Amino acid sequence: MATDYDRVKGISYWTKNYRTGIEAEDPDALVRRHEYYDPIYTLPDEGQRWWRERVARSDLEPIGA
Repeated sequence: MATDYDRVKGISYWTKNYRTGIEAEDPDALVRRHEYYDPIYTLPDEGQRWWRERVARSDLEPIGA
């Protein structure tokens, strides 16, 4: 279930509304936030620029480079 969405950076934050068998004893399973990243090419210019700057400041290589 989506809890937040950053339209510029293309990051969705979501929580689960179910538990799997391996999470049966995990008290945080239903409140833990997960992230989903939209493809960078679909973002507005401001978001694409943010991701390029982030990669430039790190040792990460952009996908498809």
